[in-house]
Amino acid sequence: MTVPMLETRRLTLPVLGVLAAGLVAGCSGPSFDFRTDDPSGYVACRDITASQLTDDDDERERFLETAAASAAASQTGDIRATVDPPVDPNRQEFIGQEDIGQYTVDEDALFQACEDAGFQRDDIQLVKPS
Repeated sequence: MTVPMLETRRLTLPVLGVLAAGLVAGCSGPSFDFRTDDPSGYVACRDITASQLTDDDDERERFLETAAASAAASQTGDIRATVDPPVDPNRQEFIGQEDIGQYTVDEDALFQACEDAGFQRDDIQLVKPS
């Protein structure tokens, strides 16, 4: 009996790190990492926070628009519930760049939903061009 050759690939250090992190997480039980488990929700929280940190009205508006579109695509129901119009569940996973400007967001409700999901506002800092 012959054993088919397995395709081998060279794993890079970042891939090995991801695999190791997955093994550690699997051993210690389920955990939620906001950045990887709900990246759209994380972007919504990041951008709503950034909108409050900028002094530029145009930049603030862009942050609010991307926060609203990202919140609409979020896997976290409380974050998704902060947008208007309400998100069609059949369309949620298809929301992307082309939907920027299609939704508005209740800023206070999004801040609260982000906090409830574990988002740390202090992690966000805007870098001013020099």
